[in-house]
Amino acid sequence: MMVSYTTWLLHGELPQTDEQGDSKDENDDNGDDDYEQLMEDHYKGTYMDSDTIEREDMRNFEQLVEAAKLSLYPGCNDTLLSFVIEMSQVKVEHGWSNTSFNKFLSRITRFLLEGHVVPQSIHECKKLLRDLGLGYELIHACPKDCVLFWKENAHLDKCPKCGSSRYKVNDGKGKKIPHKILRYLPLTPRLQRLYMNSEIAEDMRWHNDKRVDDDQMRHPVDAPQWKEFDRMYPEFSQETCNVRLGLATDGFNPFGNMSTSYSMWPVILTPYNLPPWKCMKDPFFMMSLLIPGPNQPGTNIDVYLRPLVDELNDL
Repeated sequence: MMVSYTTWLLHGELPQTDEQGDSKDENDDNGDDDYEQLMEDHYKGTYMDSDTIEREDMRNFEQLVEAAKLSLYPGCNDTLLSFVIEMSQVKVEHGWSNTSFNKFLSRITRFLLEGHVVPQSIHECKKLLRDLGLGYELIHACPKDCVLFWKENAHLDKCPKCGSSRYKVNDGKGKKIPHKILRYLPLTPRLQRLYMNSEIAEDMRWHNDKRVDDDQMRHPVDAPQWKEFDRMYPEFSQETCNVRLGLATDGFNPFGNMSTSYSMWPVILTPYNLPPWKCMKDPFFMMSLLIPGPNQPGTNIDVYLRPLVDELNDL
């Protein structure tokens, strides 16, 4: 490793001039272009190559297009979609509860012009964003981490291994509250999204097309393990668009209080096809699983990894 290597210059990219930097800043100020590109990418990746487009799917997309063009209030340059996306981001970054977010929405409407279209609740915001295909799947789990109530076990009310009840509340009248819920975020749509954008699609071949091979270790592609993998699976390595993923997981306390014993485990995937100045940045981290607490899964983590492993096998 080069200790003094602090500026990316040896990966085949061209150094940016001041003019390029200035134009980039100007483009960043124009948020409308970002949301138009978002809608274009979503359309290309979801509908253009599909032979079976459901009428409901098209209706949802039309609603998204309308939200991307609808002014927040008469004379406003910002749209309903941009407001929902940016406010949802603020909610996540600062840890707002759903109750506080709903109160914020109800208060802000008092200061807006008549005719505004600000959503009234977090539910309406999620309903709009759900049409972008960024949802997740809820999978019930055994309270002792034995199995997932999924696929062949989806119909069971008790764990087939330890006999523990699937629900902590089950009054027989439709109210069922499970002990544990795994949140699974499907991987395939997000991998497809990487190839919807022409610039990112080109970067997904960086490891083969643009890297500088001079025996310096700057990226996993320079490691002997990568080269050994290519030797073992030559057919896979010949197609440069094939995706190389790194997986990482660790537990954390979501409550910010060390006196409270609780451990939740996110499983993060990183596309190593991308250049080093992108592959380890937040926008390209893909959370695939959110394993519930309150205790760490330990060696039973493989139970929770099953949906991801099944999807990787399909891919």
